[in-house]
Amino acid sequence: MFLVGKFIISIIFVLALLTSGQNSAALLSASTDTITFTRISSPYENIDWDNITRLKANLHSHTTASDGSATLQQMIDAYYAQGFDVVAITDHHAFGTDATHYDAGTGMLIIQGVEIGCWCGCHHFNAIFTDDYDVEWCSPNWTMCDDSPWTRDCARNMIRRYYEYTDAIIFLNHPGRHLQQYGFDWYVDIFDRFSQNQLIGLEVFNQANRHPEDLQLWDDLLTIFAPHRPIWGLGNDDAHNSTTHIGLSYNQLLVPSNTIQNVRNSITNAEFFFMTRSLEYRNPNWTNPMPVVNSININRQNFTITVDASIGDTTDPEIRWISRYGNLVGTGATIDFSELRGFVRFEIRAGGVGKFSQPFMLYTFEMEVPNRLPLWLGLAGGIIFAFIIADIVIYVDRKKRKKTRKT
Repeated sequence: MFLVGKFIISIIFVLALLTSGQNSAALLSASTDTITFTRISSPYENIDWDNITRLKANLHSHTTASDGSATLQQMIDAYYAQGFDVVAITDHHAFGTDATHYDAGTGMLIIQGVEIGCWCGCHHFNAIFTDDYDVEWCSPNWTMCDDSPWTRDCARNMIRRYYEYTDAIIFLNHPGRHLQQYGFDWYVDIFDRFSQNQLIGLEVFNQANRHPEDLQLWDDLLTIFAPHRPIWGLGNDDAHNSTTHIGLSYNQLLVPSNTIQNVRNSITNAEFFFMTRSLEYRNPNWTNPMPVVNSININRQNFTITVDASIGDTTDPEIRWISRYGNLVGTGATIDFSELRGFVRFEIRAGGVGKFSQPFMLYTFEMEVPNRLPLWLGLAGGIIFAFIIADIVIYVDRKKRKKTRKT
């Protein structure tokens, strides 16, 4: 019986060699497969699409308090006539409104803010939901235009001060105006320097698409920073008059109800779309209806995003899916994001108008798993298993011997 046990041990030992790999030189190595896991983060995760309130919002406008041609009340009346619910008054280095408040006559939410930056030097940015501005924070001559170190660094310094001393929401204005002067690396540096809650993003559309390169800039920055540092996109009128500047580019905020806190949360958390009536440079289309997003559904098991959208009577508009470097990665209502990296966003274009989503962040994790046991582990496991089998055989043999003796 001892020979039987030894035979079993030998067989299992050979099997261990065969199943653990044929290359005996790779004694401490194993062939592996890479398993990829993708987790998605959606800014629209908490939207109750059946009960959501959609607010039409412009977050960049000027009055006679700086270089606008209309008074505060004229701007309010003009935006109300265009169906707006929210307007931020952001005069240059001045407050065109005394406080964030609901206008008594129209019920519109008027947000107090300020636009910082000299006329053509320091990069302009908006700080909204703030009543704090100290002229000493800026250059003694805020209209200066040069390429001095102060001018190039003033936006960084001012953003830091607004973040440290106020609770403002901050975003960069019309980056295309400054892109040639500052260069792409400056934008990489400033979004790397400030966290997402310090600097939420940038205007992608300003007025009638005055800077078409801003859309590509946004995608290029997302390519570098997504998914770990979101950058939200915005569309704003940058209105300086109450006639031709109203309703060119704006945002659609998704809120449970029109309260100041809900509006703040919507902007901060990117629970909004941005829109433009001018996909073509300075060529607005005032007749076509704007796209409507009815719902967004994410299936994490199948790695898909599905958008239910419509434009007027069209219930199946073309939806374009965009990812790294602005590349088109799909069309249609559903996208499979399992093979995508960094981010994906969608846009709906029709007849010169467009609606743009915020980016869905795609977190990718890779795990190396062995597709066979390494040789040493196979040997050890085989030997241990062989001894267990041998013990069982010996135990059974002893039982039989005892039974034989009794008989």
